[in-house]
Amino acid sequence: MTLTQKLVKYFYPNMTDAEVRKFSILGLAFFMIVGAYWGIRLAKNTLVWTSIVPEKLGWAKGAAGILQPQLKIAAPVVIGLAVGLFSLFTNKVRRDKLYCGLLTVFAVIFGIATIFYFTAGDIAAGKTLFPAPVVKWIGITTFLMIESFGSLGPVMFWAFVNSLTLDASAKRGYPLVGAMGGIGAIIFSALVGIFQSNWLILASGTAAFVAAIMIIRYFVKHVPRDAEAEAKLNQPSPTEKEIKTGAPLSFGRKVWGKLSNSGVILILKNPYVLGVTLISTLYEIVSQVVDYQMHSVASGIYPSEQAMNSFESKFGMAVNSVLFFSSLLGIPQLFKKLNTRVLLMLYPLITTGVIATLILYNLGIDISTTAPVAVLIVTATALALLKGVGYSLNNPVKEILWLPTSKNIKFKSKGWIDAFGARMAKMGGGSINAAAAKIKAPATFGYYISLGFIGVWLLAAAYTGAKNMRLIKKNQIIQ
Repeated sequence: MTLTQKLVKYFYPNMTDAEVRKFSILGLAFFMIVGAYWGIRLAKNTLVWTSIVPEKLGWAKGAAGILQPQLKIAAPVVIGLAVGLFSLFTNKVRRDKLYCGLLTVFAVIFGIATIFYFTAGDIAAGKTLFPAPVVKWIGITTFLMIESFGSLGPVMFWAFVNSLTLDASAKRGYPLVGAMGGIGAIIFSALVGIFQSNWLILASGTAAFVAAIMIIRYFVKHVPRDAEAEAKLNQPSPTEKEIKTGAPLSFGRKVWGKLSNSGVILILKNPYVLGVTLISTLYEIVSQVVDYQMHSVASGIYPSEQAMNSFESKFGMAVNSVLFFSSLLGIPQLFKKLNTRVLLMLYPLITTGVIATLILYNLGIDISTTAPVAVLIVTATALALLKGVGYSLNNPVKEILWLPTSKNIKFKSKGWIDAFGARMAKMGGGSINAAAAKIKAPATFGYYISLGFIGVWLLAAAYTGAKNMRLIKKNQIIQ
């Protein structure tokens, strides 16, 4: 046993030697994927607040604050097209090849963006070779592509892992994969502060995508799977079974078959999958509200690309430090001691406490005389806690909800829920932020609305967690 395997066994003693190897390699791939995403994600915030419609290029003061929620509202349209295109291949291409193809596409896109921002100059200062409309639309396109990868990249990785992992093994190995993703996010967040320039951050993300492709190809070729997991991976979906019968179908039945087998219809006709949808999306509304408040303050304090990226780096490291240490020291113990229902309800309860604290803080200060840095520290700390605990606790436990579901639901409904559904929730958060900006409402406006969504989220967590435990106990599958 290698030193690395011994270290993993120390923190995760219940894992077998084969699981240590399997989840360590998958964790390394996730390290690259999550790290790359966090780097370009932080750069995305800098883009929208300093480099898409900067005042120095002739745009109105405060234009970024208006544009940001508009982009969040528009993003689901682009992401919906991307998810729809991806869904066409779920029953035709092997999962590893499909995911590597996805990474390749985004590596090319961000490689092109790297070249543009390398040649563009200091856009935030108004020193660029390109006219303002070109800068704006390249920036918008880059923003939307980063949003699209955020919907597809990490989510489809987990879908790939779910397709070859059994329930008992998942509970032992998923926290390790999540922890390694957290390490990647911390390191790449630090690189944002070191690089500071958007083109360098995009270049590092592109390189990480290429590394992840190589790791996944190695995993598929050299890591054996047990017979039960292999059978699970190769189990045909209902659509594939229907094709193999060769029975002729009328045009109307073909159309209805496509619709009834789509991800959205599968969600709507199954209460369990609908519950998973709410758990997987409602927290995004709350997160967007807090995120907008934080960046509204930060953009006034850090107006340049370099200064904003430096702040984003510190914030990213804070989020992922919470993620890493909670995944390493606290989450495995919670997974062993608490059942799925309690685990699902824990995060919305924590979120309630954070939002209530923000409301009390904002009610207790005079915003016109309070130092912006003080407001930023409180808001950024709250958001770092929400995001860090969400990634370390909520993400792994909600992945377990997919285990007692068919392959068809995993790759169709899950794709729509975690990709398009999550962005629809962000669009909801963006709509709240747009309304608040329009009427110049205080920060508490969005926080009060968030409490209502958390209430629905708690009910969904209670129902879905109890249902999941019954399905696992009876060894049943949702079709």
